[in-house]
Amino acid sequence: MSHTYETRLKKEFELLQRLERHPNVKGIITLYYKDRVEGGAYKSILETPTSGLYPNEFKVTYKMPMYVAENQLKRDWQASFLFEVPEEILMDPNSKLGVEIEGNNGNFPEGSKPFNNHVSTGWVCTGTAWGVANQGFGIWYFIIAVGCLLNQEKFMMASEDADENRHLNADAFRFWKNVRKMQPNNKIDWPFKLMDDPVFGEPQKKKFSFGEKKSTQPSFSFGQVKHEPQVTNKFTFGQKK
Repeated sequence: MSHTYETRLKKEFELLQRLERHPNVKGIITLYYKDRVEGGAYKSILETPTSGLYPNEFKVTYKMPMYVAENQLKRDWQASFLFEVPEEILMDPNSKLGVEIEGNNGNFPEGSKPFNNHVSTGWVCTGTAWGVANQGFGIWYFIIAVGCLLNQEKFMMASEDADENRHLNADAFRFWKNVRKMQPNNKIDWPFKLMDDPVFGEPQKKKFSFGEKKSTQPSFSFGQVKHEPQVTNKFTFGQKK
C-alpha cells in the first residue's frame, strides 16, 4: 500500500469520527469499521485502531422513520450497509462504489424495504454519489448522500414523471411526488459543511485534496453525467452500470 493511501485513510477516519459526533445526525447515522489486521467484528468508529493501520472496510447504520409502503411509515426502521475502499477505489477519482445491505442474504428484510424509487429488495442505486464524494470531499460525504437518498430529499430526487425517474419503483415515485408533495421523510439538517463546521472547534480548511472541490453545497441533476468544470456538484441517478 502506498504512503499516500495510508495518509488518506487516516484523514478519512478522522472525518468519519467527526461525522459520528455531529449532533445533526446523532442517532441517525452510526459508523463502524473492521480492523485491517485483526479482522473480526466491526468496531465503533470512535475507537482508534490499535494495529496502527487505518481501516478501509466500513459499516454504516441508518435509523430514521421510513416509508415502506404507501401511507405506511415504519418509525423504528433501520438498516446497515457495508462497503470497502481499497486503494484502487479510494485513490481513483473515476472509480465506482456501491453499498451492500448487511444480513438477510444482502436483501432488506420483509417489511423493511424503503418505498423509494432508487431502492429494490437487494440493491440501493447510489448513482454518482461516490463520484461526487471522491472529488475533494471524502467517504463522509458519500455516507451523507446515501442518507439523503434514503430520506428522499428533494435535491436527490428528480421531479418529472418520466421512465428514467420512476427508475426501480414507479408507485413509490408517484407517491412521493403526488401524495407527499416531494417532501423528505424526516427533517434533517445534514452536515454537508462537516469540514468547516465550528461545532467541533475552530473552522478548518479542506484537510486533503484529491480532486477539485468547487462547493460544499451539492446540487443534483438527472440524465447524462456532465464532464465539463462545474461550479456546484452534480449527482445523477439511473441505470445500474
